[in-house]
Amino acid sequence: MRRLLSLIIFTSVAAAPAFAADLPGKTSFALRVSTLGMGVELAHTLPIANLTGRIAWNGYSYDTDDTIEGIPYDVELDLSSITALVDWRPWGQVTHVTAGLVFNGNEINATGTATGTYAIGGMSYDAADVGALTGAASFDDVVPYVGLGWNIPVFPKTALTFDVGVVFQGAPQLSLTADGLLADDPGFQAELASEQAEFQKDIEDYEYYPVIALGLRRRF
Repeated sequence: MRRLLSLIIFTSVAAAPAFAADLPGKTSFALRVSTLGMGVELAHTLPIANLTGRIAWNGYSYDTDDTIEGIPYDVELDLSSITALVDWRPWGQVTHVTAGLVFNGNEINATGTATGTYAIGGMSYDAADVGALTGAASFDDVVPYVGLGWNIPVFPKTALTFDVGVVFQGAPQLSLTADGLLADDPGFQAELASEQAEFQKDIEDYEYYPVIALGLRRRF
């Protein structure tokens, strides 16, 4: 492991001058895999102040099963975003500090899959009376991002990229609805509101979304 790390560092230092020589005014294209999904990115390095502008599209869908407040759900995480970022390279060409905006279309959708009865709030209800129990969570549309990243040259005009950061996407906006016979019943709606409040607590950690990204960049 130590030898591999030494080789990576040596390769980065040795290749950096060749990679850096064509940085000013150059455009690059990257393929990325990250916690924001699969992505494509276009970047252009400015000739002043060690700045690079980047714009990328990211997307991915993931389905899973989860039990939330005792109710089994089919959960779908839909990732969709456009990032507009600026890198600042105060320590040379390898390391950069990043800030920018994320145009955020990430959503969480969940459908209750209980059979027999639902435990909602402090009550139990027949699944047939509740009907389809659907939860949906969305986030702020335009949100800030900050992070740190590295461009590690591997060939002339080609580099591996690694980024870590945080999207401050705001508290999830949650709705929980049912379409069965009890949908308009005031008592049921009160219990459903209590269930929604508990559901909200379970997903509030998504307010700060961690980003880890790995990519391959090719400079034109």
